[in-house]
Amino acid sequence: MSQPILRKLRFILISFLAFILSYQPVSAQDGAGIFQSTCTSCHTIGKGKLVGPDLKDVTKRRKIEWILKWVKNSDALIKSGDADAIAVFKDNNNTVMPAQNLKDDEIKAIMTYIETESAKVAAAPATTPAAGNSTGSATEEEGGISTLWL
Repeated sequence: MSQPILRKLRFILISFLAFILSYQPVSAQDGAGIFQSTCTSCHTIGKGKLVGPDLKDVTKRRKIEWILKWVKNSDALIKSGDADAIAVFKDNNNTVMPAQNLKDDEIKAIMTYIETESAKVAAAPATTPAAGNSTGSATEEEGGISTLWL
């Protein structure tokens, strides 16, 4: 092979290796930061509904493939006729979740963080409100079960 072709191949190989070595997957710790900066204005984990639903145990209610579609473009998922998406939409005052410009690995990192925090909430001892100081929802006080959709 000629010298210029070898230089080009060497350059391509080094560039490719540099790219591969510099790639770092998003971690659960990164998920915490992304959640704090992107999600907390509308969602909680185990503290009830804000603008959007409480995300405690969301990965037990939804498959990751569905969550990825929902986070990236809930409006499209609703318009596609997805029954779960329509239910979430209706349960949240017909409010569309704004499309999030996040990569799959970022959303998965957020979900890992939510799973970790959900387990902490589940492990926390339940407190009984003092008489007359109920903190439960009307549904809970009436003995019903409140369903969180997302």
